[in-house]
Amino acid sequence: MSLQFSRSTRSMNIDSYRASQVGLIVASLLMLLLIGWFFFARVGLYEISQEVAFDEQGRLMASFSPESLERIQPGQPAVLRFYSPGNQPPLTIRAMVFDTPADTGRAEILVMSEDLPKLPMAEGGKGQVEVEVDSLSPFTLVMRATGKYVGSSPPGSNPSPQSNETVP
Repeated sequence: MSLQFSRSTRSMNIDSYRASQVGLIVASLLMLLLIGWFFFARVGLYEISQEVAFDEQGRLMASFSPESLERIQPGQPAVLRFYSPGNQPPLTIRAMVFDTPADTGRAEILVMSEDLPKLPMAEGGKGQVEVEVDSLSPFTLVMRATGKYVGSSPPGSNPSPQSNETVP
């Protein structure tokens, strides 16, 4: 049996696209928020030390790669994380980069806490230092990673120029 024409037009008039419109508006607002976050949010770029140890004078020194040390400047905030040999959570201490002596590959770290607990490094624990060297937007990070960002090198690359050696 066929459907009567009056019933089909009535059902088309009753059917509204309100749910589709609300869904489209919500999706558009969510997309605008994500685009805004992508361009305007700030993401920290960190350099992490290879090891932390006390030197002969009792200063806390952190070893970094040469590329990382180029981006580390005195006065930058840092976080010390000491890991105990057991299953205990790491001890986190606020710190600051005090100095980066030339040709040592190390940075001197100044601890910002006055009530410093006994450091687990003396008990065979290990530690690392995290220094925030830059704060960038996700857009800038993506552009650096793809090599399309003018004016800076991608994270993790060596910004020094290549030598112009000629092969005979």
